[in-house]
Amino acid sequence: MARTLSEPGAPPGPQVADLAALGLIVRHRRLALALRIDDAAHACGVAPSVLSRLENGGAVGADRLLRILTGLGLMMVVAAKGDTVLVPPNGQAKVFESWSDVVSDFKPYFSALQGAK
Repeated sequence: MARTLSEPGAPPGPQVADLAALGLIVRHRRLALALRIDDAAHACGVAPSVLSRLENGGAVGADRLLRILTGLGLMMVVAAKGDTVLVPPNGQAKVFESWSDVVSDFKPYFSALQGAK
C-alpha cells in the first residue's frame, strides 16, 4: 500500500537560526509540492538520505543544500542581522537603509495590486 503524504501545515517562518529550522522549511516546501521524499530527492539531484538528513536538522554539504533549495523552488538570502531585506516579486533580494526606501521601491508593486482590484 502506498504511503500518503502528511499535510504541510502552517508554514514556518523564513528566518533560520539552526539546521532544525532550515529542515522544517525544506520539509514544509516538499509537502506543499506534494512530493514524496524520494521523488523530491531525485528531482533535486541528491540521495533521499541527504534530503532526509536535512529535513531532520542534520548537516549536509553546501553544494547539496543549494541543489535542494533550487530544486524545491526556494532561495537563500544571507544578510546581517540588523538589515531589512525584502524580496520583491522579481525574486531579487535587496537590502534597504530605511523603511521609506522600502516604500518607494515597492510603490510600483502596490500600485499594480490596487489597479488589479
